[in-house]
Amino acid sequence: MDFVILEDESENSPEIQKYFSDKNILKYCLFKNSGGNYISFFKDEIDLLKSYDYITISDCDLYHENQKEVFNEITSILDKHPEVGVCNASLSHENLPSWSRGWEMKGRVGAQDYIEAPTGIWFSTFKGDFTEIFNVDCWWDYKIVIKCKDLRKKWVRTRNNSVYHLTWDLYSENPPYSDYQKVKEDRAKRHIIHHHDVCRDHKYELIEFSNSSTSKSNGFPR
Repeated sequence: MDFVILEDESENSPEIQKYFSDKNILKYCLFKNSGGNYISFFKDEIDLLKSYDYITISDCDLYHENQKEVFNEITSILDKHPEVGVCNASLSHENLPSWSRGWEMKGRVGAQDYIEAPTGIWFSTFKGDFTEIFNVDCWWDYKIVIKCKDLRKKWVRTRNNSVYHLTWDLYSENPPYSDYQKVKEDRAKRHIIHHHDVCRDHKYELIEFSNSSTSKSNGFPR
């Protein structure tokens, strides 16, 4: 199993890089303005992606005490159902704020062993030969979901396992917005992050560590 870190640059970047410096990281990419720009990495590394049986894209704030169990359910769905293009882990509602609306769509539950529903890009897994999904101009959730549908594949999530969204712990119940939410809204008002702007700049910096896979070899394991 190989790991690639895609990070939004922030004041915490040096500390984050220090944490990963002694881990076995294949690639560490630092984006100045990520937004929808993550797609640039995937387009640059199409050949690398095709060399893997499965690829999982996830936020760093999702947790499950038995990740192997989650992956087993996801890969089983992908192997058994060729009509499925992307399979996500469902989200636990244990800490879902009571005031939230539509944060996870219910979807359709039929005879199949998955739930068909659009989701954000969290714990999203697909097979390495499904790289056509990256033929989009920006890494926005809805564009990836639409692309999957255009390729006549289903976007689904798990029925039996769900992951815990750690960031939801930052939201308070009263008032219904935490300091974290206020920071996000303030950034949006001041146009610090605007998808239509950042999607024009697809540059990122590759950070190399002394013991990383990229430093040990000038290529990628196949």
